[in-house]
Formats: sequence, structure tokens, C-alpha cells
Amino acid sequence: MWGFFQLFKESPMGLIREHFDVVKKTFDTLEVNFTSWKAGNGVALDDIDKLEHDADRLKGRVNLIVTTSLMSSMRKEDILSLIKIQDSIADAAEDVIKFLDFKNFKPGEQEMAILDSILSTSRQALDHYDSLLLEFIRFQKANRAPRYKRSIPDEIKKIARCEKIVDELQHQFGKLIFNAEDRLSPVEIMFLSKLVTIMNRITDSLENGADRIKRMIAK
Repeated sequence: MWGFFQLFKESPMGLIREHFDVVKKTFDTLEVNFTSWKAGNGVALDDIDKLEHDADRLKGRVNLIVTTSLMSSMRKEDILSLIKIQDSIADAAEDVIKFLDFKNFKPGEQEMAILDSILSTSRQALDHYDSLLLEFIRFQKANRAPRYKRSIPDEIKKIARCEKIVDELQHQFGKLIFNAEDRLSPVEIMFLSKLVTIMNRITDSLENGADRIKRMIAK
């Protein structure tokens, strides 16, 4: 598969790697803004538009290469699906930042502890996906030599575990806030419920990306 990509001026897999670097920068921006929001300083939206533009530009280049190539429709579908999934990770991070801008208030310590755990677990999943993507590209460059995919199943399992942890934290968070009418207003409860739902999309998309890579390796 990699040998086929070498026929083109730009490799789709190289651009997918570059695209994920933009995804990571978007998540970095989320972490900075979340810290600012917790401190009561609101969020800054200045960098979001540029990062979104960079991601769209790279996605467009991949689409152009893949749709005008002679590769099989199955390979086209895999590559286009993978970059679409990666884009959804960045979209979720952007949506969290923009949603935080709607309401500037400080949740209680229990709520904040769970939000922090969700964000840190999402970071772990992001790092595991980063390693997974690097190993997958090495696997492709080595003409799919078996020895280059030994660590790939472990990274996929780690991402799945992170996604499960975030799901459990979301459930725990829901029970907490919907039984806190004595200290949270209805608007605050709905805001926090929506916030954690958007945050959960990050690990959901990371797991979807890992599943797509798993299927690409199996083909």
C-alpha cells in the first residue's frame, strides 16, 4: 500500500499524520482555555478559526489525492473515513471551547474534579492514538511487515479503556449534577450536562479512529 502512495507527490498517510498534528494543537488549545475558564477568566477563541482552517486545508488535500487516484474504492473509503474521524476529534475540542464561552461560572469541587478527570483521560487517549498512528504509518512503510504491528493492538486497547472510563465518568457526573438542585440552578445543571456530553465526543471519536485503523490493518 505504501509503495502505491509513493507514486504521488504527496502521500495521503503523511497528510493524515500532519492533520493529526493540527488535531493535537486544537486539544492543547482546549486545555489552555479550560484552565482559564476554571479560573473565571473565560476563553479565547482567536486560535480556533486558524486551526479549523489548517485542518480543513489538509483534509481537502487528502480528498483531492485520494479521489483522483487509481487506488481501489476500499482504500479510498478507509483513508477518507480516517481523516473524517480525526476531523471530528478537532471539532469536538473546538465545540467544547465555544460552549465554555456561553457561561462563565465555577462549578463545585466535585463537579470540577470529574471534569478534570474527563479531560485528562481524553489527553491519555489522544496520546495513545498519536502512538497508534505513528506505528500504523511505520507498518505501511515497511510493506505491512508483521513485526511492525506488534504494539498496535495494545494502543487500540488503551484507547478503548480510556473511552470506557470517560463513559463511566459521564454517568457519575450526571448523577451528581441532577441531584444537586440545592446548589445548582436548572440552567447550570443543563449547561454542565451538555458540556460533559460534548467532551465525551473526543474519546468516542478517538476510539472510532482506532477501530478504523484496526480494520485497515486487517485488510
